[in-house]
Amino acid sequence: MPSLRNSLPQLSAVFGAALVTKLVFWWLDPVLALHSDSGLYLKDSFSLQPSWPRPIGYGIFLRVLTELLGEVRIGAVSLAQTLIGAALATGTFAISRRYLRAPLWAAALGAALVTLSPGNLLLERYLLSDALALAVLGLCVALLLAYLQRPGLLRGALLGLAAVLPLVLRASWSLLPLVFLAMALFAFYRPTESPTADPFERRDLRRRALIGLIAALAVGFLSTVAYSGVFSRTTLGEVDLAAGTSGFAGWTLWASVGRFAEPGDLDGIPGGEILLSDRESLQRNGSYQIWDFDSTAHRLRKEFHDGSMVKTNQTLERAAVRVALRHPLSFTGQFLTALKRFFLPTQGNNDYSSALTVDDSVDKFFMQLIGLDIETLDRTPGLTGVLYRPWRYSRWFFSSLLLAGFGWAVLRPRRRLAVLAVATVGVSYLLVVNLAVGFVFVERYYLPVEYLATLVLVGLLAAPGSRRRGELAQMVDRRR
Repeated sequence: MPSLRNSLPQLSAVFGAALVTKLVFWWLDPVLALHSDSGLYLKDSFSLQPSWPRPIGYGIFLRVLTELLGEVRIGAVSLAQTLIGAALATGTFAISRRYLRAPLWAAALGAALVTLSPGNLLLERYLLSDALALAVLGLCVALLLAYLQRPGLLRGALLGLAAVLPLVLRASWSLLPLVFLAMALFAFYRPTESPTADPFERRDLRRRALIGLIAALAVGFLSTVAYSGVFSRTTLGEVDLAAGTSGFAGWTLWASVGRFAEPGDLDGIPGGEILLSDRESLQRNGSYQIWDFDSTAHRLRKEFHDGSMVKTNQTLERAAVRVALRHPLSFTGQFLTALKRFFLPTQGNNDYSSALTVDDSVDKFFMQLIGLDIETLDRTPGLTGVLYRPWRYSRWFFSSLLLAGFGWAVLRPRRRLAVLAVATVGVSYLLVVNLAVGFVFVERYYLPVEYLATLVLVGLLAAPGSRRRGELAQMVDRRR
């Protein structure tokens, strides 16, 4: 594969093509679209403090834009996210060439799919964290593959940071540190790439892998502890590392399994009797448990935890795990039903290709605070919305491809390590989202699946050429 310096002309060409393409769409659909969460992200950009239930990462991004421009210019957000999207397409090309060992045409295909994806184009128009979170995910996958290619101290430290960084943007990546750690362990225990390598070379590889593993563990652990400490100090007034990084996992888990709960399931859990006090409430949609202040979960918050969302989260997490263990068949059935939605052209709880209504008073307050005319801005880009509706029918392809790529890579993990790493990240994401948020389908949660499946596709297309190059390298080794 060409070095970075030799690849600069290609990378520049890919970035230029992606940027021009995305700017054309941005020019056709320049208006920023709003969601009911948008005002709360603006609030985070003012306070710069973690809050329940959204991590602080996107708020920092909005604040940086404000500082660079000298004022709040909300229209610049969609343009900035368009530029980030072009950078992601370029990074996809670089990952494909360097780590997936893809030929030029396969790498270009991957970059084109990322550039032209109606899902990507649509979410880049929204004042939401998804476009930025996807770009950060691409960067973190690149750091993971760089480490697997050549473990070491610096790359190990970057790997530890990459394992935690997505959590600052989306709580759904809670399993990512474990996935990255598992991959780092595999890099330590797996045999060297060349069976004819010198014994001293093998010992040096093992030593560097051990140093990298220690660095990844140290940086990942310290980063998680630091952010958890800041989050709990901000939301609870004291440092409580058990609070996690968003204080939201328990709420979503309980919303998923609460309707399965039966009398006696929560015996021994403080406040459990409150959660089970209204059977009719538990049978309603899971979103009711989280967002309606009359739900039993909010009764627990008000009557047992002094109104604290974060403290309630810990009780809800214990209760949800107890219910899931006592009703495994019901929980499994819900998981499979939720997973099925990732293969179907389901619209989800919000249709992001049509106008969304901003009806939360907090959102309106913060939007009006910076002079936004909600009625003017509260609409979805026309062309990207039209393109996205038929694009929903591609889900069966990308989701199946992700699972198939994972199975294919597991059969020969050493030779297909890069594809295995990408597919494992995707499969872990599918597990977390569908286990924790099984009560509702949110379309924008599909974006990482499509992106990681695109990388898997490139890896599969590169496989025949990689096999031939491997056989040629072995022939050269034997002649030596």
